[in-house]
Amino acid sequence: MNRGIDRGRMRVRFRVGLPGGAVRRVVANGVLTVDATDRDARRIVGWFELRVGRRRVGRSMRISAQRMELAAAAADVGFWRVDLVNEAMWISPFMHRLFGLGPHDPQTAERLFAAVHAEDRERMHAALARVTAERGRVDEVFRIVRPDGKTGWLHCIGHVLRDERTGHDQLIGVTADMTDRVVAQQDLREQQRQVAHLGRVAVVGELSGAIAHEVSQPLQVIISNARLAERMLKQIEPIDRALFERILDDIVEAGERAGVVLQRIRGFIRNEPLAAAAVHLRGLVIEVLAMMRSELLTHEVVVQVDVDASLPYVSGDRVQLQQVLVNLILNACDAMATTEPADRRLLIAGAMRDDGSCELTVADHGPGIALEMMECIFEPFVTSKQNGVGLGLAICRKVVTQHGGRLWVESTPSGATFHLELPSVVHLPEPVSNASRGLATLPYTPLRRAPSDTVREQTL
Repeated sequence: MNRGIDRGRMRVRFRVGLPGGAVRRVVANGVLTVDATDRDARRIVGWFELRVGRRRVGRSMRISAQRMELAAAAADVGFWRVDLVNEAMWISPFMHRLFGLGPHDPQTAERLFAAVHAEDRERMHAALARVTAERGRVDEVFRIVRPDGKTGWLHCIGHVLRDERTGHDQLIGVTADMTDRVVAQQDLREQQRQVAHLGRVAVVGELSGAIAHEVSQPLQVIISNARLAERMLKQIEPIDRALFERILDDIVEAGERAGVVLQRIRGFIRNEPLAAAAVHLRGLVIEVLAMMRSELLTHEVVVQVDVDASLPYVSGDRVQLQQVLVNLILNACDAMATTEPADRRLLIAGAMRDDGSCELTVADHGPGIALEMMECIFEPFVTSKQNGVGLGLAICRKVVTQHGGRLWVESTPSGATFHLELPSVVHLPEPVSNASRGLATLPYTPLRRAPSDTVREQTL
């Protein structure tokens, strides 16, 4: 029997002992079928022939046929047989209903093929011609057009077997109605397509919000400096050309920065690798404070910087790390909006951790973060600001995670402290940026004398 199953068909003779002591000779016929939608799912469809006296054969065959018909109807399966010598065909009652045939319609291949979908008819003709010529196996999925005009999906499996009584080769098989399964799969694929579309829409919405959020800061710098330049031009007294040129430089730098931010976002969409370079956190802080000079003056925030100059370098995308720090500082300024101006202090500190990584902290003197916000503050679209979009911290954590670091927050009634941890790399010389060169001209004054290995500065 196993050899027969390996070939895709079987015909086994055996005897069965009945309870009364009688013995019956039985012939088991089977065809190995494969699920059209799951090729790993296999099953055997078959029937038994009871070898008894001639008068009992007809009755036994009728009972067997009735049982097979009930099983076929329950499984949406129809049986058929074609004599390859005289082309005589027999199909089960379920096949009649499957193809929309009446009880008196002729059982011919032409009549069945007339119901096959026009786009599948030629393929089915070729498949049956091949199995007839090769005496092999047919396994095809095709469509039919029902009398009501609806399309049905059928799975046809058949083998060529030799009929020992006539000596003729016969093509026998089963046809399963898989319309409901195909329709269900099509509905599932459509639902998956809609879910994927909604996901893309959500991503586009999130990215558009991210673009607006990231570009807003350099645009605000451009607007504020342009207004300042406009006021200077309206003055009667001579214009301070050095200050005016510095304002124009800030506008150009902010515009270039907006372009770089957009380029980085486009690279993120394309899944491009990070533009990694050696970055020192002290230089990073100084550059960001230079860019945010107008914001800090507007919010009347005093910044104290305490970053160890001996910190090792970190590897990362400078623009993205700058944006992280910009977002943290802007959030701190917004958090201290209700704090008295004299108490609006922001501490940015950096140090090396015991594991060799670098840590940067941004601590404000605001009201702190509500307990219910602590667990979800880094999730997208979660914000406590009246006009916020809730993307800044989510983007910050994603950027830091991509750099192999961590970002977390601690809160007390006297303010919130954000911790930025990044892995360190081998100490490399860092090129001095334009922002760092111009730092000496900014209105910074030291709070007090600091040790040689730290820098403590105040923004007025």
